[in-house]
Amino acid sequence: MSDSLSPHASIARDHLHLRSAVSQPVLSPDGVRVAAVVTTIDLDENTTRSCVWLDGEPLTAGPNDAEPVWSPDGRWLAFTSHRDEDKARTTLHLLPVNGAGETRTVCVMADGIGEVAWSPNGRMLAFTSRTRDARYEAKDLSWQPPRKMERFFGRLNGEDWVFDRPQHVYVVDVDGTGTPRNLTPGPFQHHGVAWLPDSSALACAAQGP
Repeated sequence: MSDSLSPHASIARDHLHLRSAVSQPVLSPDGVRVAAVVTTIDLDENTTRSCVWLDGEPLTAGPNDAEPVWSPDGRWLAFTSHRDEDKARTTLHLLPVNGAGETRTVCVMADGIGEVAWSPNGRMLAFTSRTRDARYEAKDLSWQPPRKMERFFGRLNGEDWVFDRPQHVYVVDVDGTGTPRNLTPGPFQHHGVAWLPDSSALACAAQGP
């Protein structure tokens, strides 16, 4: 540690640098194994790194892996990351937990992936993601047309504008051969993904008009 650090910086380094926290623990279907996300603070790089651990050992390399979800048969873990060439995009992956096989990319989304839920029949993954208006395809902010506000609810702390990029529920086949399908298109927010036992439909909550 450099002697030039201020007292406050020294305290922060002593208490935070390379410290880790565990979150998002999930039990395997048979209740024997545990996957979780381990996040480590790196003050040298001014960032945090997260990876998925299994039974107390690192399973993924990170640095932005999260949301582990077990397959119904306990053979696979789905997780989110940022492994696309465009690091702003979020990727969804499958990884065999027995070590035999490569990580498979299921889909890439432009504006985040959350609430990942595996269908009971093991064939599909549901998740939430924000659906962007065409204005976000502009070269930069200066090229975007003005926003037309028609509802009171339009912006959230930590999310910025949301009325023109509402959160929707998507579903995608686990084999990665198809594209994600938006099950809740429209201007309103959706969250809370729950499969019916026969995998025929999903239940979710939605913001009303």
